[in-house]
Amino acid sequence: MRLELWHQGQPAANLGVDWDIVGHGVYPFKVPAVAPGTDYVIRATSLFQPAWFGESAGFVTIVGDKALSAIGERDWMRYR
Repeated sequence: MRLELWHQGQPAANLGVDWDIVGHGVYPFKVPAVAPGTDYVIRATSLFQPAWFGESAGFVTIVGDKALSAIGERDWMRYR
């Protein structure tokens, strides 16, 4: 899957590529700096058949210019 952030019907940022042999899973990604907004969507597109894609069920809100994470900044040191 190719993951992208879309805004007002246009691609706003590339979020990366992921593939899972069983077709599901979790893919952590960082959102690059984009303008704050409340009407972004995440689009997942098949790498094998680009006509197959899906979008997030609702809008994604981007606030400020810092990425937020469920893991605290100091905790990331444990994984380096």
